[in-house]
Amino acid sequence: MQFVGTFAGAISNTGVISGLRGIRFFGGNVLGDSVTGGGIVNRGTISASDTGVSVDHVNTIFGSVSHSGKILAAIGIVVKNSNGLVGVASAGAAINNSGTIAASIDGILTENGVAAISGGISNSGAITARTGIAISNSTVDGPIVDSGSIKATRIGILVDSGGVISGGIQVASKGTISAASRAILVENIGAFAGGITNSGHISGGGVPGNVGAVLVASVQDFSGGIFNAAGGVISSKTSGIGVVNFSIFSGGITNRGTIRGARSGILWASLLRPLQARSATAV
Repeated sequence: MQFVGTFAGAISNTGVISGLRGIRFFGGNVLGDSVTGGGIVNRGTISASDTGVSVDHVNTIFGSVSHSGKILAAIGIVVKNSNGLVGVASAGAAINNSGTIAASIDGILTENGVAAISGGISNSGAITARTGIAISNSTVDGPIVDSGSIKATRIGILVDSGGVISGGIQVASKGTISAASRAILVENIGAFAGGITNSGHISGGGVPGNVGAVLVASVQDFSGGIFNAAGGVISSKTSGIGVVNFSIFSGGITNRGTIRGARSGILWASLLRPLQARSATAV
């Protein structure tokens, strides 16, 4: 579906869709309704050689992109080139996966100037991909929450290239991230608020040159700290947590769980402005 002025309601699939793209909404002013929501809902099966669900060049999306079925595609869910994805109370997170996504590239991707994703991104299902959740040049007004499983041949959760996050990243007690490279990587962005909290189990393989299963690198202003809660486990073949090359880091690093790093548990290095780092203590 493309070039629609206003589409008030939802696009819903409970059947089987196959093709180059599963569901594609391209171009338009409004998708969904500001009160009742709408958006895109998939409870069925989508098999696509390109994208499972794609939202592109839409001014405002009310409701959510919600998936509780099965997607097999190169990219599971992608939102790009759009002004805003606004979650409503009935929809929960703006992008919500409680189903299964098997993707050869990205499980969930936002890119190319998504101005605001209000309500955050939630995974309570299962994602298998090269990168589980990728945020690039997008603003997320809300948390990125994993209470399901993410298995990545590269990176579990990636925030990079000018992305702005206001709700942090949370791995719940039932959440797991297993990545060949890094479980969580935040890099090359201006502002990240809300910190990173792990109450689950995350592991990063640590390929040569990598630092940290959880790595914060080249971030201008990072607030909220990094917290590994009681019962939380972080493991890596290099360092468990790495913080490098930043301007301002506030909130500290706190561990009340278990961190296993073959080289170091917590690595703090290459500060750009050491005197501006606030609360920079590991407990």
